[in-house]
Amino acid sequence: ISITVKNATLKGITDGTGANGLYVNGNVDGSNNTIKLNDVTIVSDGDGIYQAGIAATTVTCGSVEGENCGIIVAAGEMTIDSTDVTGGKGSGYEDKGGSTGGAVEVDNTALAVMEHAHVPVKVTVKDGTFEGGAGVTAVGDVEVTLEDGTVDAEEYGMRVLDGAEVTLDGADVTVDNGYGVYVRGLGDDSDMKTVLNVESGS
Repeated sequence: ISITVKNATLKGITDGTGANGLYVNGNVDGSNNTIKLNDVTIVSDGDGIYQAGIAATTVTCGSVEGENCGIIVAAGEMTIDSTDVTGGKGSGYEDKGGSTGGAVEVDNTALAVMEHAHVPVKVTVKDGTFEGGAGVTAVGDVEVTLEDGTVDAEEYGMRVLDGAEVTLDGADVTVDNGYGVYVRGLGDDSDMKTVLNVESGS
């Protein structure tokens, strides 16, 4: 599958909840699945982008806004470059007993990266702005790198939870009233380690 969208607006509209501007799903070999969004505006009553299927997605020079989350990545890879991402307000994180298989709910976050079904997840941010109740939430066996960009959040600039590995390399993180970066491990009984690498930034 190869999809390219340029210079367009995608809207997720619903009378209730759960609309997505772009929803990616599929338990398939994702090695050849590519999605490219260039100069695309996404506005949604739910999540702007929800990637639950295996694909390599690039989001460049656009804006993504969801009343819940701006972008959720639960499978595959995504590169975000020069894009403004906005999620809902409030803290909105609930651990239901684990970091896989839908046991975590992440809400009100600009960028949520979470392990969903033991599928590798890797996200790279090259530039952009991330605003919401939380700027970035990474939970489970995922890898997130912020090479640049600005995170401006209400309560959590970044949450690094339950085995996630996050690298800050040039990002600026600011919160109105809360934690700039909040890191939580899984405890001594787990083989997974929660890792935060800070190379540069503020």
